[in-house]
Amino acid sequence: MSSTLDEILNQSRSWSETIAAPETATGGAARQLLARDDARIVLFGCGSSYHLAKSAAHSIAELTGRPSQAVPASEVFLSPASVLPDPKSTIAVAISRSGFTTEVLLALEYLKAHHPSMPVIAITCRAGSPLAKLDDAIVLPWADEASVVMTQSWTNMFLAIQLLASSGRRALRDQLRQMPEFLERGLDAFRGAARDLGSQVMRGDTTYLGLGVRRGVADEAALKLREMAQANCQADNPLELRHGPISTITRDSTVCLLMGDAEREYLPDLLSSLRERGAFVGAIAPYPVADVDRLVSLPDGLLDVSRTILYLPVLQLLAYEAALVAGLDPDRPRTLDQVVVL
Repeated sequence: MSSTLDEILNQSRSWSETIAAPETATGGAARQLLARDDARIVLFGCGSSYHLAKSAAHSIAELTGRPSQAVPASEVFLSPASVLPDPKSTIAVAISRSGFTTEVLLALEYLKAHHPSMPVIAITCRAGSPLAKLDDAIVLPWADEASVVMTQSWTNMFLAIQLLASSGRRALRDQLRQMPEFLERGLDAFRGAARDLGSQVMRGDTTYLGLGVRRGVADEAALKLREMAQANCQADNPLELRHGPISTITRDSTVCLLMGDAEREYLPDLLSSLRERGAFVGAIAPYPVADVDRLVSLPDGLLDVSRTILYLPVLQLLAYEAALVAGLDPDRPRTLDQVVVL
């Protein structure tokens, strides 16, 4: 079996391990994140980890009320005035699957040299890495990967941050603990939808649309399709699409909406606009959606923020299937290495 596919399909098991671990593995990190009401959270990473940071920042802001921002790791040391306007009230969260990403380590060196008292939480999947050796490190070795592209590492690091931020909110934590079961129940349907959509997206350009906590997911979905299938794709906010980008949507376009409860009443007009242009429209949603070509159903009755993780396996499988359609090997994406070291 492909290592990429194996790691995608392993996620319900690895999520269960992450759910079992945070209470003992991240006690210090949780205290840093939740103790101060005036804290401002800055999360940074590169590539997939940066997209993860975007969704994690939305989650932290929604769950704790603390202002949270995601930035590329390079901006911490190349544009610190904009990223760290108030260092004394900032908590940094460094994200890297391998724990060896050059820009992340340079950002940490900058913080140590210029803001040595700033609390830093690290999250990685590689035991023994520089990130794993920090005092407040969340290490998830069961989510580490042999494949080049990030799949289960992304979702597990995201889940760990959500669990951290949801401390004290029992109902939400109960929902997060159900995610492995929901994935197991839906996996066959997810694989079938991914096969259908994987063939479709290789016919032209693809746009993923996600709002709020799902915007980072949309960016990650586009990156997965580029990495594995070398496809032409982009990501945007669903309500922003009509402010210019919709001019590029044609009969050769596929648009995939990552739909949640927050924007539900605003999407019918967008769907009509996409239909007028002849686009193929797919949707991943926790409710029925009219006027789409392919609907992937997610569980209802959950908060948007806790349901977010379930979008990823569908989108990862879609990219995997698209790569097969294109005659490419998802385990060996062109010109990419697992760790970027400058």
